[in-house]
Amino acid sequence: MLNQLFSSSQIKSFIPILEAQARYTCDTIFARAVSSKEPINLYTAFSDLTLRVIGLAGFGFNFEDHPEAHQAYQMIQQELSLLTILGLALIPGYVNLPIPAYIRRRKAQAILRRVINAVIEQKLAQKTADDKPKDLLDLILPNSTTREAIIHNMTFLSADHKTSSAVIQETLRLNGVTHTLLPRIPIKYDHVPMLDGSSVFIPAGTTVAVNLAALHRHPKHWTSADSLIPERFLEGTPEWDADLKLRDGKPHAFYYIPLASEAQIASVSGLPSPRFKSLWPRS
Repeated sequence: MLNQLFSSSQIKSFIPILEAQARYTCDTIFARAVSSKEPINLYTAFSDLTLRVIGLAGFGFNFEDHPEAHQAYQMIQQELSLLTILGLALIPGYVNLPIPAYIRRRKAQAILRRVINAVIEQKLAQKTADDKPKDLLDLILPNSTTREAIIHNMTFLSADHKTSSAVIQETLRLNGVTHTLLPRIPIKYDHVPMLDGSSVFIPAGTTVAVNLAALHRHPKHWTSADSLIPERFLEGTPEWDADLKLRDGKPHAFYYIPLASEAQIASVSGLPSPRFKSLWPRS
C-alpha cells in the first residue's frame, strides 16, 4: 500500500521541507560553530536534521518544538544491551517484566503514539475537500484507519536514521561546499609534520593551501574513493573497516572536512538547495 507513496514525484514534493531544515541547520548549529570556533559533532547535527525531516515529512510534526517528544524518540533509539537481547530471545514475557529500562522505553513509545494520535485527530478535524497533501500522513489517512496510520508512522520513527545521516555525510564527502581551505602564508619558516613521521620545510612567505576535494577522494584514505558508499560512515560495517584499515586504524576526523573554513559561512548558505537535493531520486 505504501509503495506508491514513495514514488519519485511524491518524494520530490517533500524537497522544500528538506531544504528548509537544511537551511535551519546552517543558520543555527553551523553558524554558531563558525562564530564560536568550537568543534561540533557532525553526526549529532545530521541526526537531528534527519529527525526533523522525518517528523515534518512524515506527519507534519517538528520535534524541535516539542522537547518531550524529542527525548522520547531518543529513548526508543537507544541500543539494547546484550543482556536485554538475550532476555528477549530466551525468556517468555520478558518485555512485560518491571525492568527500569523497559519501563522507560514503554513510556517513550506511549508518548510518541499520543503525539501521532493528536496530530491525526487535528488533521481529521481540520480537513476539507480542497486540502492538498502536505506530508505522508495526509496521503495515508484516506486509505487507512487511525490505528493503521499510527502504526505506519511509528514504523517510520522506529527506523534508525543513521543511514540517512551516512548518506548526507557521503554526499558532502563527494560534493563539498568548497574545494579548498583558505590559503595560509607563514611569516617565518616552519616544518610541517607528515603522517609518515617526516616533515616538510616551508619557507617564510610560501602560500600553503589544502585541497579538500583531493583529500576527500584520496585513495590512500578512502576505498573506491570516487564511488558513493554511505556505509563507509556506519561504524562496524565492512566499508567502515576497509577505510579504517587504509588509514592504519585512524578515524576519518582529519580526512573528512566538509565544513571547515572561516569563509564558508557564505558558502554554507548555498549548501541546502544544490547539495541536499541530490539525495533524492530524480525522474
